[in-house]
Amino acid sequence: MGHAPSSSAQVSARPRVPGWVPFVVLLALLVLVPTLLWGFAGPWVLLALVPAAVGALTINHVRIPREERAVSPGGVAGPTVRPGVVVLGGLFTLVTGFAAVLFMWAEPAPPRIAISAERVIAASADRVWARVADVSDRKSWCPWIADADPIGRGGPPQVGSTSRGTLALERFTVPGDLTITAFEPDARFAWNVSPSGGSELSNIHETITLIKESDVLTRVRYEIAYEVPTVFGRIGERIAVRGSVERLAETSLDNLNQRVTAPR
Repeated sequence: MGHAPSSSAQVSARPRVPGWVPFVVLLALLVLVPTLLWGFAGPWVLLALVPAAVGALTINHVRIPREERAVSPGGVAGPTVRPGVVVLGGLFTLVTGFAAVLFMWAEPAPPRIAISAERVIAASADRVWARVADVSDRKSWCPWIADADPIGRGGPPQVGSTSRGTLALERFTVPGDLTITAFEPDARFAWNVSPSGGSELSNIHETITLIKESDVLTRVRYEIAYEVPTVFGRIGERIAVRGSVERLAETSLDNLNQRVTAPR
């Protein structure tokens, strides 16, 4: 009668997974999942090589000694697993993996962003327009414009008129120029906002549109559009800036409503 093979012989007969397999699996996950969710990130996917390599080394550090002990007499031969290596390797993999995914999340994002909000104000369009068209008074209801003083030629505001302002952008205060691009009484006001520096945002455009609902009701649409040309800027914009701009749009309309409807 034949003898059943020993457990060690069974383990030794089991094919060992090559050491490069964890690297390939991790790299595929780090690249394919963000690509399916947000789109291909181009050369930025190369950042995934670092966490994939470190993660694979960490996995092999745990896996290979265990396999060698399993096939050795008494199960004690071969290298041992070092907990410090496992902890540091795991942490480094998580940190670099998160950073790689963050860049792959931001790179396919569109560089042009538009954020808007609407309110119906209980006032006539001409009354709302009187407040909107008063450039010097903009700071009383628009919290991101601390000052707006007309410069250049005199006269009433019109397309091409420029004001020098102080802008509260991304928790910083920077000077900037505001040039009117649309001035349609009782209907539409728009201007380009050009910060002098200290901001990842560029080509900022603010538009205020009035839609007459009735003689005593006016729908006001407030929009801020801007560009974030760099990947680093888009990361900051999506994490920290966009939420504050959305709140800014809502707050501006609330403040405008209070200013327009306040008793005279």
